[in-house]
Amino acid sequence: MPTSVRVFWWICALWVVYGVAMTVWALLYPGADYFSYLAKLPSSLRDQANQERVYWVVKNTLLWAVPILTFASLAAFKRLNWARWAFAGVLAVNLAVDLLMANLLLQQLIGAALVHDVRLLDVYFQNIALQNWQSPWLYLNSSVLLSATGLAFSPQSRVWFSKTMGKL
Repeated sequence: MPTSVRVFWWICALWVVYGVAMTVWALLYPGADYFSYLAKLPSSLRDQANQERVYWVVKNTLLWAVPILTFASLAAFKRLNWARWAFAGVLAVNLAVDLLMANLLLQQLIGAALVHDVRLLDVYFQNIALQNWQSPWLYLNSSVLLSATGLAFSPQSRVWFSKTMGKL
């Protein structure tokens, strides 16, 4: 296995481990904005809101972690060229959705500011929009995955993926 493919695999694996650890941390220790959001809800809905939050976070974590690890391991260990391309496709969709959601939430914030009715927007969604543009995680996430994809498509990797398993 070439060094670039080995580094590609380790970047992907460590990125998923870090992302899952940060998700677990956020579930165990939510921020003050979440508690202020819960305080506005009726007491009968607070438990349901917390359960929905946990379900949503677990589902979304599985939706990004499983494809990334699956395609990275198939590309690195089974030498499947389509898995390398699928990894690049998942990365492109991930980046496009992140930037599209950040843009839509920012437009919604600007629209509410122009109307001068801040009550149109929930505080929770304001924080999400700010986090999408100001959080270094969005840029770190993109940079790490782009560098991993670059390693998977390096000249050394291309030669390795073009050879069949039987010839080695």
